Amino acid sequence: MKTAATIAGCVLVIVTTAAFAASPPGVINYQGVLRDETDKPVENGSYAMDFRFFDVESGGEAILVDSQDDIAVSGGLFNATLGLESNISDGTGPGTYTSLEQVFGDFSQLYLEVEVNSETLAPRMPLASSGFSLNSRLVRGVEITTDGPLNLYVDDDGDDANSGLAPETPKQTIQATIDAIPPVLTGDVTIFIASGTYNERLVIFPRVRTGLHWIRLLGSEAFPQTVILDGAGLPPDEDGPGSGIFVYDLPIEIAGVTVQNYGDRAISAEFDTYLQIRNCRVVNNLTPDEAAVAAGQGAEIELYKTVVANNCVGVGASHSGRVTVRSFVDISDNGADPTCGPVENANIGVEARSGGSVSFDVDNDGDCTLSNNDMHVNEHSTISRWDHCTLVNSTCVEDTGDPTAICRPDPGP
Repeated sequence: MKTAATIAGCVLVIVTTAAFAASPPGVINYQGVLRDETDKPVENGSYAMDFRFFDVESGGEAILVDSQDDIAVSGGLFNATLGLESNISDGTGPGTYTSLEQVFGDFSQLYLEVEVNSETLAPRMPLASSGFSLNSRLVRGVEITTDGPLNLYVDDDGDDANSGLAPETPKQTIQATIDAIPPVLTGDVTIFIASGTYNERLVIFPRVRTGLHWIRLLGSEAFPQTVILDGAGLPPDEDGPGSGIFVYDLPIEIAGVTVQNYGDRAISAEFDTYLQIRNCRVVNNLTPDEAAVAAGQGAEIELYKTVVANNCVGVGASHSGRVTVRSFVDISDNGADPTCGPVENANIGVEARSGGSVSFDVDNDGDCTLSNNDMHVNEHSTISRWDHCTLVNSTCVEDTGDPTAICRPDPGP
């Protein structure tokens, strides 16, 4: 186990979710990444962590403490279930608290402080509003459950004060509609996105599922250019995941939308997520060295009938992430914009690095296209089956002198 001295300066990248669970009640699934002062994942092993709940951003006394001595960390990733009776104790703050349900019921704003191996990490993190689903399953006074499929509606002419439960009462922003998804799914959830332009970032955190239930963001599959998620004018996402759409859940489907003009990744999936992208357009997302569609940390993305064009890098996989390019995908003219960086980084349509993999698993030869876009692969990564696509001014390039970089056509049966 590492000592506090060896993890000094550690950064905690937090992804929190609240899960209203029938048994045991009132627990939060808390997941995150531990990195050292060089921004690399900490060593694998077991770590002691204390999670303290406060009602103020700094100072004050803890309301409730959850202490766990043996949290497994692999590749920097960890998962902790907070709120189990065996781990929690009343804090030194006012009142007596023996459950998270009591805490969420009494306080309108909470902050979480994490101590790892006796080192307190800063700053405290405000808890997402989804945590308060431990206390209530009401949205604007309307109870939302998922006894079977649930449909929600969003329109840029709507109002986030609406319930979103009917086309006549849509919410205005997609994120507010995502936040209205209940914490426990007993059926598929489909968010119907009306034609329009939505200038926002989206984050989808996990829900508890009673079965293999999907969360779907559905625009217009026939006319994806009419449903636009646009990052123009948004400030850099310095404290968040750095994406137009960040997906941390499974399974998820995004269909019939255009994602454009983000100064970072357009769509990214991490932490063992499974994401399908279908009938979409991912265009004009100009960040050097960042793939517009990116799978990392064990996530898997499948692309169907989608255009990925005029980004700095088209499609990328890293850190055990996997991308599968299916039928009728067009990857063209990525990396051509001067803002994308030096010449050696130009024209990258597909990139696999740091243990990522990309494969082209299409129904028939020639029903996907790479035009004016090379494929780059390096360190312990693979790009395969690319000969199943039509290549126009495009080649597959292995990192020079790296035997672990594999760029191969169909490997055969």
